Amino acid sequence: MEQDRRRAERVQISQMIHLGLFREEWVHARSVDISRTGFRFQSEEEFDPGSELFVQFDVEGDQVMAWGVIIHTRTLEDGTFEAGCEFTRFQGSSQAQLTAYLESLDS
Repeated sequence: MEQDRRRAERVQISQMIHLGLFREEWVHARSVDISRTGFRFQSEEEFDPGSELFVQFDVEGDQVMAWGVIIHTRTLEDGTFEAGCEFTRFQGSSQAQLTAYLESLDS
């Protein structure tokens, strides 16, 4: 039996997110799922594993801001890309906001 490599339970979420690439440029993407340790998203722009980025998204009206690193990518049938990103650090209370949101879904 294959062991699940994920360290945290993922929750499906579909919303627009903003990805900062440290080039004074933002990429718009759509989230697929999220956990306390990372998220998966789809984008028209391809990302290389190891690339660092800044992400902004909303959870229940609160803006979450975090930095992350791309872990894996793949090309989808429609020519867009899907990537998995691991959070490396959060800004301010963003980690607490994300954790509270994810815990509220378990209730």
